[in-house]
Amino acid sequence: MKCQNCGKSIKRQAKSCKYCGVRIIQKSDKMAKKMTMDGGIAMACGGLMVIIAIVMAIYGGRMWAAIILILGCLLTFIGKKIG
Repeated sequence: MKCQNCGKSIKRQAKSCKYCGVRIIQKSDKMAKKMTMDGGIAMACGGLMVIIAIVMAIYGGRMWAAIILILGCLLTFIGKKIG
């Protein structure tokens, strides 16, 4: 594997380059960051769906409100598990 900064050969499991000292970002680090961000977005969308369902229930759309409430809770739960 080559260093992203100086281009010299380094070990694949290295945390930083032994030549220039730059921190090596592994693909797993990028994936973990993306999953955490996606989890937050899922939780926010789920929360918004719960609020919409409550407003719909107040103004008479009870069947659709129940469906949206269930989906919102599910999305919030999934977002919490991911993040």
